[in-house]
Amino acid sequence: MFKAINMFALSLLNYYTGLLRLLPDDFEALDLDIRKILVKHRIHYLNASPERLYLKRDQCGRGLASATFRSEKMLLTFWDTLRKGSETSTRRALIMQIENEDLTHMSRIEGFVRRKYENVNNGGLRIGDDNINEMQRRSLFHSLSQKRCHPIFFKQLNGDNLIDRKESALWLTHGNISARDEAAYCALQDRNIFMGNYDKCKHCKGATATVDHLATCCERKLAFDYTRRHNEVLKCVSLHLCRMFNLIKRKKIKGYVMQETVTDGTNELRIDTAVKTDARITNNRPDIQLYDRRNKRIFIVEVGITCPTKVSDTESHKQRKYDVLAKELCGIHNMPACTVPIVYSWDGLVTKYHAKHLEKIAVPIKIRAYMQTRVLRTTLDSVTHDRRRGVEEREPEEKLEDIFERFLGNLDKEEKPLEEEEVENELEFSRDRVIRIRKKIKRRRTAASRRSEGPQNLRKIRRSQEG
Repeated sequence: MFKAINMFALSLLNYYTGLLRLLPDDFEALDLDIRKILVKHRIHYLNASPERLYLKRDQCGRGLASATFRSEKMLLTFWDTLRKGSETSTRRALIMQIENEDLTHMSRIEGFVRRKYENVNNGGLRIGDDNINEMQRRSLFHSLSQKRCHPIFFKQLNGDNLIDRKESALWLTHGNISARDEAAYCALQDRNIFMGNYDKCKHCKGATATVDHLATCCERKLAFDYTRRHNEVLKCVSLHLCRMFNLIKRKKIKGYVMQETVTDGTNELRIDTAVKTDARITNNRPDIQLYDRRNKRIFIVEVGITCPTKVSDTESHKQRKYDVLAKELCGIHNMPACTVPIVYSWDGLVTKYHAKHLEKIAVPIKIRAYMQTRVLRTTLDSVTHDRRRGVEEREPEEKLEDIFERFLGNLDKEEKPLEEEEVENELEFSRDRVIRIRKKIKRRRTAASRRSEGPQNLRKIRRSQEG
């Protein structure tokens, strides 16, 4: 999407910049109009960072070309070319003379750029074509750091030396997702999501409802949301290993269902299976065990999703967690065992050792980008679940309390009390809804019990019903 915008839309500036008498405000207004169109089509969100649009994709940006930045670079290059050729070309010297007499923006471009970027040009970079890109990048990060929620992700990305920036931006550089999904994931990483009118978490009702808390720290979401996110990554890894060792022929992950044990007689893959050993081992149930008897090696794969501040600690813990089990497996099967930790933060950050670990099981770059996308997708679903369901707007109990309070005729309120017929309609609607839900649950339980009883008992039940 952004590549097409840069190539076919913003490339028109190359023909008119320097010829038309355009001011910096005109280019900024053009950038603003482009962002309005993106917001209208949900390719960018108002609560997301606008500076991130103009960062490169390998820097966790979105790669949109800025009309303001492009005009500055073009005018600076154009003016430098005219100045160098004015001594040998009369035409260029005459153009420079006219521009200086009219006091155009191009004739003052060097002073304008120097004044604009003097607060970020701490390194004393010379104003020129080679350094303008670096100064523009610094200005984006400077304006980003003035905000409250947007710079948190980039502080963790650039502050920790163990975080791999290139690998963390893999879902932006090699991912296959739509522009709308990309906008939603970037807004999630910016952490500027409105949680409704509630200060406390609606699940644990103890901690403050923040994005970080809902993403990894809420204990009430561990059983379903966090386990589902963990299993999404595990599903990608298990399908890749099954295809690599020809255990299954399925190529698409959509209809793939993980099995506890998959084998072809030579190689064997076990998922979430306890290992029986002579000595008692506490950690004897890894996520994946792969027995490659053809090449005589064993892989122990462990998946983990954690908060951004604990990525490196969790990865080292996962790697050392099964050291004792690996030694036992070496003695039992007479093959070397290797532990492969696969750890992501909920916003997609990985360490510098992440790519080396995945190279042991030959995970290609496209699958790595897809796993990052699945982590962001499931995290976004978990964080925005209450909003999409409508729990944050109003609870049913609160609605019934408001109805009764208005019916009793609270004199302090300016609203008119409800009539008796309106209250009866509201209560009757609530009762009917509860009755429908109970009937639906009863039908599902009956169907499940019939499936578990088997076909013979099902025939008896049908005969008794017919009789």
